[in-house]
Amino acid sequence: MTLNIQTATVLGAGTMGAAIAGLLADAGIRVHLLDLASDPDPNINIEGVAPVQVGRSQLAWQGLTRMAAGRPPNLVHKESRSLIRPGNMDEDLEAALSESEWVLEAVIEDMETKRFLLARLADLNPTCRLITTNTSGLPIHMLAEGLPADFASRFMGTHFFNPPRYLPLLELIPHAGTDPALLADFGTFSSVRLGRETVVCRDTPYFIANRLFAFFHQVTINTALDMGLTVAEVDGLTGSLLGRPNAATFRLADIVGLDVMDLVCRNLDDLTPDDPCRSVRFHEGYRSMMTALLEAGHLGSKTGQGFYRTERDANGKRLFLSLDLAEAIEGRLSWVPAPRFSDEAIDTLHGMPLAERFPALLELDNRFGEFLWQIHGQIFSYLSQVAGDIANDCHAVDRVIRTGFAWQLGPFELWDTLGPESLDRMRQSDMHLGEWTAGMLASSDTSFHRSANGKRTSWNFRGGMTPVPAEVNYHAYADAMRTGQVIAENESACLRTGQDGILFLETRSVLNTIDEQVLSVCQEACDQLHGSAAGLIIANDDDIFSAGANLKLILALLEAADWQELERLAKLGQDTFMALRQAPKPVWAAARGMTAGGGVELLLSLDGVVAHPEACLGLTESAVGLVPGWGGCKELVRRSLAREFLDRGGDAHQVLKDRHAQVAMAKISDNAQDAQAMGYLPQQASLVTRRSQLLPWAVRELQRSLDLGYVPPAVHQNTYAAGRDGLANLEMEVFMYREAGYISEHDALIATKLAHVLCGGRLASPAWMDEQWFLDLEREANLSLAGEPLSRDRIVHMLTQKKPLRN
Repeated sequence: MTLNIQTATVLGAGTMGAAIAGLLADAGIRVHLLDLASDPDPNINIEGVAPVQVGRSQLAWQGLTRMAAGRPPNLVHKESRSLIRPGNMDEDLEAALSESEWVLEAVIEDMETKRFLLARLADLNPTCRLITTNTSGLPIHMLAEGLPADFASRFMGTHFFNPPRYLPLLELIPHAGTDPALLADFGTFSSVRLGRETVVCRDTPYFIANRLFAFFHQVTINTALDMGLTVAEVDGLTGSLLGRPNAATFRLADIVGLDVMDLVCRNLDDLTPDDPCRSVRFHEGYRSMMTALLEAGHLGSKTGQGFYRTERDANGKRLFLSLDLAEAIEGRLSWVPAPRFSDEAIDTLHGMPLAERFPALLELDNRFGEFLWQIHGQIFSYLSQVAGDIANDCHAVDRVIRTGFAWQLGPFELWDTLGPESLDRMRQSDMHLGEWTAGMLASSDTSFHRSANGKRTSWNFRGGMTPVPAEVNYHAYADAMRTGQVIAENESACLRTGQDGILFLETRSVLNTIDEQVLSVCQEACDQLHGSAAGLIIANDDDIFSAGANLKLILALLEAADWQELERLAKLGQDTFMALRQAPKPVWAAARGMTAGGGVELLLSLDGVVAHPEACLGLTESAVGLVPGWGGCKELVRRSLAREFLDRGGDAHQVLKDRHAQVAMAKISDNAQDAQAMGYLPQQASLVTRRSQLLPWAVRELQRSLDLGYVPPAVHQNTYAAGRDGLANLEMEVFMYREAGYISEHDALIATKLAHVLCGGRLASPAWMDEQWFLDLEREANLSLAGEPLSRDRIVHMLTQKKPLRN
C-alpha cells in the first residue's frame, strides 16, 4: 500500500459528509470539514465553542455536532472528534487543500452542484494525491467531463453507506481516465486503514448496490400488492427469516425515507431507459400508494409515519399500526393494527440453516411460499439480465448485498441453494433468463460459487470461474474454521485441523457461553499442542465472542446445593485456562463484538488477541453476585502490576483501586482501545478494522510468534500481591461507598471479597506469588458468594430479565 493519507478535506457537512469525517477521524486521519459560509450568528449555541470561534462556519460546526451526538454513535472513539476541524469553503478551502492528501466532495446529490464544485477545485489545482466524489448513483463519467487530464486521473467516485461506522461497504467507481494504480492503492488503503469492504463497480447508474436494491424493494412491494399480503406479513417474511435485517421491506423503506426511495426509482428510470425490467416501476397500485403517501407528507420515520405509525390508546398504551395496503392502492390512507407475523408451517423452519431453510420456504404449498418464490424468481431473472453490465462477477454482487444491506447470503448464493432445477420453475412462471445464466447452469458449472482445496472461485460474467482473492473473500472465516478434519466436536465447540499445523477451535453454544463441553474441547486442544500441532486459534463468527460462563448450569448447581460439583467446575475452568496459558505452542484468539465474564478470562489466558476496534469487553461477574473465578483477577493483577511498572516507581495502590472499581461495578469497555486501557486487552493487541480479516490476521500473528521462537510464559512468583496494606485501602473505599449509599450491602460484600483476591489475601507484606495462589483465592471467594441467597437472586434475574439486579 503506497497511499499514505494523514490529512483529508471533506466538502459538505451534511449527514453523509460529517459521518465520513467521523470515520476518517476514527482511523487517525486529520480532517478539514468544510461547508458553505454563512453570516455569523452571535447567538449560536454549540457546546464548548464560542460564537466567535464558529464565525462563518456554522454549517460545518452544526454538522459536526449532529454527527458526534448521533444515536447510535457515529464515533468509535469520542476523542476522535478533536481531529475534525470545521470550516467554510470561502475562508478555509485553499489552506485545507494545501494540507490534504485526499479531497472528498460529499455535497448534495445534485449533478450541477457537484460539477460546479469540482470545476472550482480543478481551478485551484490541489496537489493532493486523490480526489473523490461521494454519490449513491450519479454517473462518474458525467461528473468527470471537462476536468483537466491530471485532475481527472486522480478523480473517482465513492459510495459510502450510511451510517459508515456500521455498514462497511464502499463502492469505488472509476471513470475512463482514472489512474488504475491509484484505484488499486485506494482500494487497499480503504480496506486496511478504513476497514471498508471495498468493491470496484462499473460506472453505470446507481452502481451495484442501489441499482439492485431499488429493484428488489419494488418487486417485493409490487408482488405483495398483487397477492393481497399485509405490511406485517411481508416484513415477517422478508426479514430474519431470509437472513436479512429485521427492518425487512416496509420498515426499511420508512427508515430510508419514502421520498428518497421514490427519488431513486424515478432517477433510475431516467438514467436506465433500456432496463429490461423497467415495467416494475410503473405498477399502478404502487404509484397510487406512493403518490398518496408523499402528497400527505408521510415520509417514514423522519415524519413519524409512513408504512408504520404508532398511536396511544385511551390508557396511554402504545399501539403499533401498519398501512392498509388494500386501501392504499386506491389512494386512500388508513392504518390498522400490525400483529406479529406467525405461520405454523414457517415456524417449523426457523431453526434450519439458511442454506436449507431458503429452498424449503420457496417449496411451501401456501400463499407465503408462492410469494417468496415470485419475488426471488423475479430477482434471479433480473440478475441474469443486468448483473454482467454492472459487475465483473457473482462474488462482487453477493459481497455488495451482504456487506451493504447485511444479508447473510447474497442473491447468487441464495440461487445456488436452489440448484439448476430452479430454471424449469422460472420458465414455467414466464420469467426471462439471460443467455449466460441458462447456459452456465445447464452445463457442468452448476453453481455460481465453488470451493475446493481451500480456494474459492466465482462465475465471471465474461465466462468461466474466476479465483476470489483472499483479501476480499468474505468466506475466509468459514474456509479456515469449517473445512479441516474434525479432531473433537460436541454441541458447544468444535476443534479442527487447519493450515500449516494450526488448529482452529470454534465455540457455538448459545451466546458462545463456556460450559463443560467447551472446556473439554479446549483440553483436547491442549493435548494436541503437546503433540504435533503448531498452534491454536479460538474464534467464532458471531457478534458475541462469549457471554461468559453458562449461568444456567451454575444456577442448577446452586439450587441443588451441590457445592462439590460447583467447586469442581470452578477448578476445571481454572485448570483448562492455565493449560492453554502454559501450552508449549502459541494460542491466539480472534474476537469481535461483545465479550463478558468468563469469555474475557479466556482471552486473558491466551498469548494474543486480534480484535475488532469495536470489541467491547468486561469482567461482569459482580452483576451476578460473583467475582472473576477463572483467572480474571489473577491476570488483571499480573498484567497491571508488572515488575517493570513497579521498578519505575508505579503506584500499585492506585492501579489496584482502578481495577477494583471497574470489576466491582461490572464496567464494560466502549471499544477495544478502551479495553486496552482497562487491562482486558494488551497494549500491543492487533486491532483489525475488517471483520472478515480477523481470523487471517490471527493466523499471521501466530505464525510470526512461531518464527520468533515461541517460549511459554512463566507462572511462578510472577504476580504481585499487595497484601494487607493494599487490602486495607480497598476496604476503606468499599466502606465509604457503602456509607454514602452508592452501593448495597451485597455490593459491599462482593467488593470486599474481590479486594481480598486482587490484593493476594491478607499477607503481612507485599510479595511475588505464584499464579495458582490467586486462583485458589478466586475459587474460595466464589464458593463463599455462591452460598448467598442474594447472589442466587442476581443470577435468576439476569437469566430471566436479561439485565443485572442491584439488590
